[in-house]
Amino acid sequence: RKAFEEILFRKSDHFTAHYYIGMSFFYEGQYRAAVPHLRVVLNYPTIQVFEEPQWAAAQSYLELDRITRAKKILTQIVQKKGMHAKQAQELLKNL
Repeated sequence: RKAFEEILFRKSDHFTAHYYIGMSFFYEGQYRAAVPHLRVVLNYPTIQVFEEPQWAAAQSYLELDRITRAKKILTQIVQKKGMHAKQAQELLKNL
């Protein structure tokens, strides 16, 4: 992760660096640290958003009790009918 942090120091909008840092923080359970990086990935203007960072962002928001943001992303996942669609649907039912 350190190498990607150095990249961001030089180029703050580097998509790949944000992606890997955000996912790294997510898998370490550091949701508050993951969210800003995942948000950059989700809002990146020229790249089709991958489902994995969407899923990680939704779960991070749930862990941080930011339910409204989580619901928005979970709904997008369900609409895309990707690999996490069923899980997202179940989470939405329980919120």
